[in-house]
Amino acid sequence: MDGYLLRMVDGKFRLSRNPYSKTKNEFFTSVKNNLADSLAKDATQRTLARSLKDGKNLNESMENAANSGAVVSEVLGSIEINKKEFLIFDTRSGTAIAVNKDNLQRYVQALNSGCGTSIPATWDKMEDFIRQLNAACK
Repeated sequence: MDGYLLRMVDGKFRLSRNPYSKTKNEFFTSVKNNLADSLAKDATQRTLARSLKDGKNLNESMENAANSGAVVSEVLGSIEINKKEFLIFDTRSGTAIAVNKDNLQRYVQALNSGCGTSIPATWDKMEDFIRQLNAACK
């Protein structure tokens, strides 16, 4: 779905998943970094052992091992883990907002007050919220 917005709900308010979320997920980024460190150490140890076993000298073996660990760290380090986001496009104003679990209630309150409604919303029921908002907002 690279770059393509799948519209989940249509109406005055349109709901889509945001394929370009920029909100960093700190927990999973931390897990990824720990995993990258562990995999880099493992790759370094395996490469060193294999290189020495293959008859290479210690300096060459250590250089190969360091390079393999650096490659693993570089590849995994470039992966960014972001929070899931929805995009809500307001056709009346022509504006779009990016909603994630952290800012959901703030935007729900703003959308409700703009329509004179008080429809509750939860992250797992965003489609229902937008449908109800579309039906109630004149």
